[in-house]
Amino acid sequence: MNDQEVNSGVAEIDGSCPDIEKASSLNNIPPEIKLKTEVFGIDFHPISNVVAAGEINGRVTLYSISPEGNKTLLTLKQHKKACRSVLFSKTGDKLYSCSKDKSIKVTDMNTGSVLHDKQKAHEKPINCMEIISENYMASGSDDGVVKIWDARTFNVIAEHKEHKEYISDMTCDKEGRFLLCTSGDGVLSVFNTRKKKIDGLSDQQDDELLSVKIAKNKQKVVCGSSSGSLSIFSWGEWGDISDRVPDLGDGIDSICLISDDVICTGSGDGVISLIVPLVSLVNMEVLELKTLSILLISYY
Repeated sequence: MNDQEVNSGVAEIDGSCPDIEKASSLNNIPPEIKLKTEVFGIDFHPISNVVAAGEINGRVTLYSISPEGNKTLLTLKQHKKACRSVLFSKTGDKLYSCSKDKSIKVTDMNTGSVLHDKQKAHEKPINCMEIISENYMASGSDDGVVKIWDARTFNVIAEHKEHKEYISDMTCDKEGRFLLCTSGDGVLSVFNTRKKKIDGLSDQQDDELLSVKIAKNKQKVVCGSSSGSLSIFSWGEWGDISDRVPDLGDGIDSICLISDDVICTGSGDGVISLIVPLVSLVNMEVLELKTLSILLISYY
């Protein structure tokens, strides 16, 4: 193992990173959205200035956001228990939601009607989802089971049970060929969606792996851990980590890509860290953070 620890000291923003320079000059940003209940999952619409929030009471609320003010567009009572994840389809015409009640729902964003209502989609509560393509999606549950679904019929087309603990997060490459999953068992799995088999498993890490994203033009895979460090794998070398960024907070629950080289991490102690080529530039405290998402439209 290459036990290199990348320096994560705080540095000043000097304009050397175009993404950060552009974001730092931003003035007209939407106001905060304040909810009365805890939010477990959020996602931004791929085209419109709309955000969806999944709440602990099973409700999903959609907001239109702008610097002039935010508006509630639609409130859906989707699930009987906590809505743990919400995801828009790649075209934005459908909204997926999953829940502790083991159900997955797909809502038509044009009509607000439910297209699919899959009860008992897993034997245990569902923790996370990932959109593979317009026709396929994945879900992971508290018992470590990962299912690949045909989103048109909502039939399971593949399944793997390599993990011994809950599936904490999922991400997929742009081509939809590889599904990467992190788990509370400290293992990163790589599932080939076309061959429908496992392509790689990491060694068991010392910490729970809580979040995952693909970065650096598919050269690196970044995982957040329960100890507050980032574990970094080189693509195709799944045995053990190649780098590590320590001490970013109390458990990295969420990772969000700003660009291929810039990521944000969110930790359970409410700290958001901005990582630019593996150097932490900005830290700011917020409320306890469960999830991160980013709006890739005119605000950036």
